[in-house]
Amino acid sequence: MSLSESTYKYLAEVMGTFLLLFFGDMSIAVSLMGDTNTRLFQIVMGWFFGVFIAIYTIGGISGAHINPAVTIALWFGKRFPKKDVLPYIVSQLIGAFLGGMFTYIFWSGMWSIYDPNFTKWSWSQILHCHYPNPAMFPDAYPAAEGGNAATLSDALKWGNAHWPLWLGFLIEFVMTALLLFTIVAAGDPDSPLGAGKWAGAIIALYVGFACFITPMTMTCMNPARDTGPRFITLLLGYGHISLPGYRWEWPVIYVIPQILGGIAGVYLWDYIFKPYFKLVKK
Repeated sequence: MSLSESTYKYLAEVMGTFLLLFFGDMSIAVSLMGDTNTRLFQIVMGWFFGVFIAIYTIGGISGAHINPAVTIALWFGKRFPKKDVLPYIVSQLIGAFLGGMFTYIFWSGMWSIYDPNFTKWSWSQILHCHYPNPAMFPDAYPAAEGGNAATLSDALKWGNAHWPLWLGFLIEFVMTALLLFTIVAAGDPDSPLGAGKWAGAIIALYVGFACFITPMTMTCMNPARDTGPRFITLLLGYGHISLPGYRWEWPVIYVIPQILGGIAGVYLWDYIFKPYFKLVKK
């Protein structure tokens, strides 16, 4: 079968984002429904290997963006053509949807036991993000939807007091900025310590460690990772839990800060640190 170069790249982004979501979401499913004792470490390793495998399988075809924040930031940084931005993002959303879909299919039997009516925030988080993390902070969610708070009003009061929206925005902005900073710095050919073929491993390590230190937002850093699976939970019947989510977390926490943070991370490298290499060459 002969396809155009662009088509191969778009298919690679579908496959790469599928791998990311499949390994990442499956690790959350096993942690929450498999009665294991490795919770956070297991989830971290799932996302680490999801990124690692995606980069080293399809990276040679598409560059393994597997993240709209990466695609948009690289375009802003003049590293990626404008004509491919939208097709890449669509491909990433499709891959994320498929990764979440297969996770649900694999665990649908247990899902019917733990959340048969599709009403609990803590089970929808297997497929996509919530802020604050329902498994860690159940007081932010009403008891009728799997939380600890007596009423929705009590849940919102607790959430707004301890995990305000601005803080979730800031966490995702900073973590995505550091992700893109790592990506462009590790792969910069001007740097004598440019990681070359090891850049993918360094990026995967960053993602894994980021999951360790910011589980409060579930360390999204990727609008496709969150948005694609939201359509699965919406189809399942989660309703407002899917969209717009808790306190309009989508798009306030899981789209906008990733886009802005990604651009900031590229600009931080390009305009603050990269000029050093031109200086020393003179």
